[in-house]
Amino acid sequence: MNLVSSLRKSNGVFDIHSYYDDMSSYDRVIKSLLKKDKPLAIKCLKHYFEEFKKIESEPILSYRPGMDYRCSFFLIYQYALIEKNKEDRDRAYLILLKRFGVLPTYIQKGVIKKKHILLKHAYPDMNDLYSSSLNDVGNYLYKRKRYKEAFRFYKKGADFSDTGRQIEYPFYLMALNQDKVGDMYRDGLGVKKNISLAKKYYQLSAENCGLEYHPKMGDFEYEKGNYAKAFLYYTNGFDCYSRYDQSFLDPEDLMDKFKVIFEKLSSIPVENRHPFANLVLSVMYYYGYGCEEDIEKSKQLLPESEKSWAIRKYSLEY
Repeated sequence: MNLVSSLRKSNGVFDIHSYYDDMSSYDRVIKSLLKKDKPLAIKCLKHYFEEFKKIESEPILSYRPGMDYRCSFFLIYQYALIEKNKEDRDRAYLILLKRFGVLPTYIQKGVIKKKHILLKHAYPDMNDLYSSSLNDVGNYLYKRKRYKEAFRFYKKGADFSDTGRQIEYPFYLMALNQDKVGDMYRDGLGVKKNISLAKKYYQLSAENCGLEYHPKMGDFEYEKGNYAKAFLYYTNGFDCYSRYDQSFLDPEDLMDKFKVIFEKLSSIPVENRHPFANLVLSVMYYYGYGCEEDIEKSKQLLPESEKSWAIRKYSLEY
């Protein structure tokens, strides 16, 4: 490899800024050298460690929260292990865990082995949000059906105190964990099933997203046959169908439920239909949720008493 040859010629010295331009190659090469030519790898790591310490406070690390930031600390961690420097090792390790979701797979496998460190040291901070990394590690474990372990991470991220925090974004990160805790209580995964606690965490999640109620609360109404009310929950924030990633809803599942809601409500004789059911049908016709789009039918069904509210909430423009 050309990069290996270059590192041999330079005795492990390289331009740290060139690393940021081609970090993946450097990272993989140094990882390989740790197995094949450890003395050269140590020289590379030592050089990088010393240079990194000089520029750590520069904007390149503050304003470029991409792979450069994450892989940088992977190299720091590797060198700290070799030098048995506990302080730098733990700091680098915690930062790697915080950025866990976007680390390369081969780094993830090594990082996850000591995941308990994150549980021990995690704390809420406006600049470096452990709630996000707790969610990343929780997702990693959840996908592997290690539910009890996943629950511990989600719960830690869900229960942070937000005292004194003034900005909006961290609240949404907390909400991701609260949503998953709600799911696990609802389904009894990794923890004993508890619907009351599921609803509690869904509500906390909603509040941290600036919503009146959590869209998944619609599932409880849907299961009871309260279809109009379920629709109101599902469309809370209105953009839940198009931006399900922020409203915690699966688009295909939601479309299937919309079809059922439309069929159930439209099958009720007009004379027996509650005005709120007509309002829901009106919105469904307007956007084609669970049915063919039909603006005229939407106009006809919209109750006069709810017209101003519906137009404001669902952005109806006749």
